[in-house]
Amino acid sequence: MDEETWNLLLMEDWNSITETDSELTNQAVFALMHIVVRKFNIHPNKRNHVSLVHPDYLVAKDLAISTHSPLPNIKEYLFFDQCHNQCYILPCLRRKHFGILFFDQFTNAIHYADSLLRFDFTDQEVQGIALDLGFPHQKVKHLTHSKIQLQSDNTSCGIFCVLYCEQFCKHGTVWALSNVNVGAVRQQFFEALRNSEFLGTSHFFAEENKRKRGRPSALKTIKSGKENRAIDVPISINGNFPPNFINRPGRPALNKTWPLKTNCFENERSRGRPPKLLSVVDDEEKCSKPLSAQKTRGRPITNPVGRPKRKSSTPEGVRPHKKLGIEKEETTVSPDKKEDGFVNSLQLLLKKYMHQLEEQSEREKQKLLNRIESVVVDHLITESSSSSAAVSSSYDDEDLKIEEKANSTSLDFSKKKSLIAAYLGQRETLERLIKRFGLSSNEQYARVQIKRIEKEVLSNKPNRRQAYEMLSERVKDIIEYADDVEMIDLHDTDIVRAGFEQSICFGIDDFKGSKFWTQGMKNKIGVKSRHIDARIPMTEKKNGPSIDEKIKQFREQEVERIRKQYPLDRIFNCDQTAIRYEMVRNRSLTKVGRAKLFRRSQNKNSTTHSFTLQPCISADGKITGRTFVTLCERIPPKSSAKMTAPFKKLYVTHSYSGFMSSKLACEWMLKVFLPAAPNNSVLLLDSWNGFIQMSKLPEVRRKNIEICVFPKKTTGELQPLDISFNRQFKNFVHKLESQIRYKAKHINISKRETKLKILEFAMDQFAAPRFNVLICRGFCKLGVNRTPQSYYENPDQYCFKPSATSKTLCQTCRKLAFCRCGWCAKTYCVVCAIHHRH
Repeated sequence: MDEETWNLLLMEDWNSITETDSELTNQAVFALMHIVVRKFNIHPNKRNHVSLVHPDYLVAKDLAISTHSPLPNIKEYLFFDQCHNQCYILPCLRRKHFGILFFDQFTNAIHYADSLLRFDFTDQEVQGIALDLGFPHQKVKHLTHSKIQLQSDNTSCGIFCVLYCEQFCKHGTVWALSNVNVGAVRQQFFEALRNSEFLGTSHFFAEENKRKRGRPSALKTIKSGKENRAIDVPISINGNFPPNFINRPGRPALNKTWPLKTNCFENERSRGRPPKLLSVVDDEEKCSKPLSAQKTRGRPITNPVGRPKRKSSTPEGVRPHKKLGIEKEETTVSPDKKEDGFVNSLQLLLKKYMHQLEEQSEREKQKLLNRIESVVVDHLITESSSSSAAVSSSYDDEDLKIEEKANSTSLDFSKKKSLIAAYLGQRETLERLIKRFGLSSNEQYARVQIKRIEKEVLSNKPNRRQAYEMLSERVKDIIEYADDVEMIDLHDTDIVRAGFEQSICFGIDDFKGSKFWTQGMKNKIGVKSRHIDARIPMTEKKNGPSIDEKIKQFREQEVERIRKQYPLDRIFNCDQTAIRYEMVRNRSLTKVGRAKLFRRSQNKNSTTHSFTLQPCISADGKITGRTFVTLCERIPPKSSAKMTAPFKKLYVTHSYSGFMSSKLACEWMLKVFLPAAPNNSVLLLDSWNGFIQMSKLPEVRRKNIEICVFPKKTTGELQPLDISFNRQFKNFVHKLESQIRYKAKHINISKRETKLKILEFAMDQFAAPRFNVLICRGFCKLGVNRTPQSYYENPDQYCFKPSATSKTLCQTCRKLAFCRCGWCAKTYCVVCAIHHRH
């Protein structure tokens, strides 16, 4: 333990260890853990290096978050720090209860031990501390009663934290139950802490400097009286560390004792420090004089008199900084001189950071002083409000509730105006105003609050804290609207930019938009960076009718006119649909629990490449003309005409992409539709631009063919082919090709000739009179055909029904059948079926 840490131990810390019914203080728990961790780190056969984090880091971090200040640097709170640390230990105090965190890099986890299983720190807070230590993405493991011993009283949480620390240093994360006597452990801790007084020897600290254990400030020495103490006291809490560590050369035996002066021991105990070994006592009368009482940390302790003190020009209780070159001098203090232990401790604490404060600018120093003043004032207000337990009888329950509510929230502007009016007009007493508006119970500070509110009301501007709160709410609304409604990309720079733009509205001229403010805003809004799953096209809102209104208008106007003007055999509909060269699906049965599922296909490219199929149907349930097929071929083979000649129900063309063009649409109109359609007919089409040039052909006007176009984005509800033909046709082709892959592997499905045979067979089956009801169903939903439709089966349900085909034989090859013809009801195997025609 270094000198600065040692000097922070006061009588309150010592009493918390010795008294059985008292809780260990923050500094006492850290001092005991410092002994355990130091003892482990200097062991030559240790398995890793352990660093200790001071519990004041969590206090400083909570204060920085609440005041929107820069977060503290955790490196300033580390003891036994190295470049490559493997483990960290952090005792954490919240709501007067100690827990302990173990950051283990070997198991890549955070172990959280709590002797009451309260776990006051959330997993998010613990993982945030891990990020500060440089250990991201660690899992928090809560140690339960099966791994650690729990406390049976309400005052031994600090004792168990030290025991958990010792167990972690000895056994790592292999936790085991242990039964300990808390009273005996307290006495052992007290003896270990008393024997581990800050000492300095030449050989010991040379070895410590070589090993680089602890902080550099721990390599200092202290003079007691006129002699340098050159004694190396071994530290042991339970005495169960390896013997080669305790009894190594150069260390004294554990059973060695040291003579103590009784009077000096009592004086040292009275200061809250362990006894020092003084060689001589200069004045016996000084030790026999009565001790003066002084209040430190809210508790009276006795201070020694006649203790030697250094002569220096620095303020009382402040030691000169070594880097400034000021030599230390020794002097004596008058016996009647009182020494404030709290002030000395505060000065020693500030001394540690004095060299860093000197490097800062005057502005930063003033900001620090203002923060310290606010912390002290808040502490005094809290102490005064908590100490005034006796409430006046004039306070009723309603007033107390108002005070509690007002203290937790700030007053709005109207209440502030009422407060100032009542205070300036002297209509109510100050005591009544404190109850009514929830001001501080300290009347002096309540007047300060009223003066601040008066200045704010007269200036008609919010104070700085309120301005930042209003700015945070405005930025929160902007970011939430952009995230939920606009759905645009958001980053940290967008939050900063919104802060700069809106800070002008609230009079914040020196807004900086630091990363700490940005992170605080992200936590307040509840946002974090995530991967974008999909992009939604940004469409402009138009003032025209909605899709439902378009559908209703088309049914009421066009459909009624077409139904009355044209018979069913002269109402046609054509549409394009994509057919893959090898039809596959993305789902299949497999065993439960299988991680990945693989299925075979004949050709990988054929499962992604497709061509275009354009059938044409009529309202009386028939397929009109030949089906137009556009293959995906850049240059067709010379024998393509000869190869496609046998397919009487298909008209085969080609294009580089497999899509139809306006030129191919004109070819379909001239060579497929017009020869098969009678005069005075109507053709229902979607809003594809390729059909515009086709509708302007003179042959279309000559045969008096009306072109009726569905409104945009309504084909799913209006177009008959989309309702009851295209999906059923693809299901039929998919089941047929699946059986070919299973029973006839020698047939290449993606081959041009095979694919055309499959399409020819499918169109032949759909043209059967049995399935006319299926084709009419789309026109019935449109409203053109109002003939009542009976129950029907889809082509794939009828042709591939297992109960009707599995037990029969093929009519051609006498193998097990797979398909039943929709025309003649004969059964065929999958190979013979694609050659069957009617």
